[in-house]
Amino acid sequence: MKPQLPRHLRPLAGLLSFSFCLLSSLPATAQWAAQTITLRPGWNAVFLEVQPEPRECDAVFAGLPVETVWRFNRRQTTVQFIDDPNQIVASQPNWLIWLPNAHPLGGLSQLFTLEGGRPYLIKLADNAPVTTWTAKGTPILRSPDWLASALNFVGFPLPTNSPPTLQAFFTNSPALATNRVYRLSASGLWSQVNNPATNLMQRGEAFWIRSTGLPDYAGPLEVQLERRSGLDFGRTLTEQTLRIRNPSTNQNRTVAVRLLASEPIPVTAGLPVKAGSVPLSWWQNDFAGGKVGWTNLATTLVYSNLPPGGTWELRLAVRRADMTPFTLTSGAAAATYQSLLEVTEAANLTRLLVPVSAEGMDGWITGTGSRASKDGTPGLPHTGLWVGTVTLTNVSQPSGANPLAPVPTASEFEFRLLVHVDAAGQARLLQRALLMWRQGQTNSAGGVAVPGRYVLLTDEQRTNGLVGATLRDGKAVGRRFSSAAFSFRDPLPMNGTGLFGANASVFLCAITNGYNSPLNPFVHRFHPDHDNLDDRGAPLTVKTDLPAGPYTKESWTVKRTLELHFAGAPPDGLALSGWGDTQVGGTYRETLSGLHASDLVVQGYFRLHQAARVETLNDGL
Repeated sequence: MKPQLPRHLRPLAGLLSFSFCLLSSLPATAQWAAQTITLRPGWNAVFLEVQPEPRECDAVFAGLPVETVWRFNRRQTTVQFIDDPNQIVASQPNWLIWLPNAHPLGGLSQLFTLEGGRPYLIKLADNAPVTTWTAKGTPILRSPDWLASALNFVGFPLPTNSPPTLQAFFTNSPALATNRVYRLSASGLWSQVNNPATNLMQRGEAFWIRSTGLPDYAGPLEVQLERRSGLDFGRTLTEQTLRIRNPSTNQNRTVAVRLLASEPIPVTAGLPVKAGSVPLSWWQNDFAGGKVGWTNLATTLVYSNLPPGGTWELRLAVRRADMTPFTLTSGAAAATYQSLLEVTEAANLTRLLVPVSAEGMDGWITGTGSRASKDGTPGLPHTGLWVGTVTLTNVSQPSGANPLAPVPTASEFEFRLLVHVDAAGQARLLQRALLMWRQGQTNSAGGVAVPGRYVLLTDEQRTNGLVGATLRDGKAVGRRFSSAAFSFRDPLPMNGTGLFGANASVFLCAITNGYNSPLNPFVHRFHPDHDNLDDRGAPLTVKTDLPAGPYTKESWTVKRTLELHFAGAPPDGLALSGWGDTQVGGTYRETLSGLHASDLVVQGYFRLHQAARVETLNDGL
C-alpha cells in the first residue's frame, strides 16, 4: 500500500496526478545558464534556478505543448486545494495561473512572467510527447518564502552530481529537519517520504515540506550580496564583498569558490552581448604567511572549517585593465563582460551560482572603428579629473660628474598633481578645480527635460547658477582640489603619445613663469630686492642670453618641463584595486630651468586616482 497524504490534503493528489521526470542541467560555463528541463505529459513540478529571458509566459512557452502553469501564491491562509480534480479553476486565491490565450479561460490568467528561484507546476497536454524545455537566463539566488507552521512548496539549487539526501540537506534547520516531506512518486502520486536518510533530492525538483514555526533556511550555505542581481560592477564599481555564511549550529564547513567562464547571452532585443570574461582579484589577508594584497583569482579558493554561524567575507575587485578589447557585433547595441562564481562545500550539499558582470573601462569598438559606451557617450578610457601625488626620490647635482643625472635623495618629497582628460583624450594639467552641481530642468508636465549633472570648474568666478556637489555641516558646498606645487592659472594642455594612463604612454607639459610674472618665485610685490626695479625705481636691464628666457639680476624666467611616463604596474609596489582603471601611475620626471645656472632634473614616481568622471571643463561656460 502506497503512503498517502492526510485526508485534508488528498484533493491535491487528485488534481495533481503528476507524471514527473525532470532532468536539469546548468552548464559549468555561465553568467547566463541554460537550465534544461524534460517535461512529461500531465503535470510536472519544476524548480526554476534561472531568471529566463524572455520572461513573459507567452514567449517562454511558445511552441511548447504547455496547457497551464501554476505558481503557489499563498501568504497567510491555511492550506486549501482545488476541490474538483477534473476542472481547472483559474480563480483559486492561493495560486497565480497562466493559460494560453487560446484557452477558453485564457482571459483569467494572473501569471504573466516567470521568476527565477521559484517552484512551478507545469501541465502538458495528456497526449503530448516528452518535451525538452530549455530556460536560458541568469542564475538567481532567492531564499524560499517560508510560511510558519504550514506546508511550503519549495525547491533548492543542488550540486551537479550526487545530490544529497533530504535528511543531510535539512539537518541544520530545526524547523524542517524532522518534518514531513511530500514528493511525487514514480506513479505520479504525492506521497510522504518515509526515510529521508536514504532518499536523494533531485536537481530541479519542487516538493512540499511542513515547517515547525517560521523557518529561516536557504540551504547549507547562504550567499549574501551587496546587490541582489549578483556581482554587478557596472562601469564605476571596483570592489564588492561576497559574504558566504555557514548557518549550521554545530558543523564546520569547508567552502570552495571557483570563477567560471560565461555562456553567450541569448539573442534578444535590448540585451547586451557578451564581450568577454570578468577578470577578478581577491584580497589576501594572511599576515602570518606574508601574503597580503590583491591576487588574481585564477584557481579555486578554499576556506577550510568555516565555523557554525561564521561568515567568509571574500573581498573581490574587477581588473578592467585586463579585459580583452571587444568589437561590437552587427545588430548588437551594447556589450558587457560576464562570468560566474560557483560556491560549493565539501559535503556536496549545495551548489550556488553567482552572476558576475561588468562594463569595460573603454566601452567597446563599433563597426566603424569608433568607441562607444552603454549610455551612448564616447568610450575613451580615463576621461575625467585625476588627482594624486608625486613622490620625488632623486635629484641631479649640477656640480657632479653627470650634472643632469638624478641621484637618490636623503628623504622623499611629495606634492599634489591634478590632471583632467576630456572626451577626446586631451589631457590638461590643472592647478585647481572645483566640483559643483548644475540643477536639471523640468518641462510643463513636471517631467525631466534636462537632467542635472556635475560641473568641473577651474575658475571660481563661474559658480553662478550652480550648487555644491557635497555636504559640509549640512550645507551643499563645492568640492575643491588644488596643488600648491604649481603656479599657473589656466589649464595647460599636455602633449601625449598613446592613451592617457595606458602602459608605456608618455605625457609632457611645460610651465613657464616669466621674470616679471606675479607667480614667479623670485618676484615679491613688497620686497625692494625682488621687484625688478633699481634703487631709483627704474626698471632693471632685461637680459636674454639664457635658454630659459629673459631675466634681470633680481628675477629669472623659470621653466618647468613635466614628464609622466605611465607604467603597467604600480611604481611604488602597492597593488590597490582598480589599477589601470581608476588608479594609474608611473615614473615622474621634471626639468627645471632658471632656478640655477644649470638645469636641475628631479625624478620619482606618481600615482593618480579618478576623482570625477566629468568630461568637460567649465561646462562650456
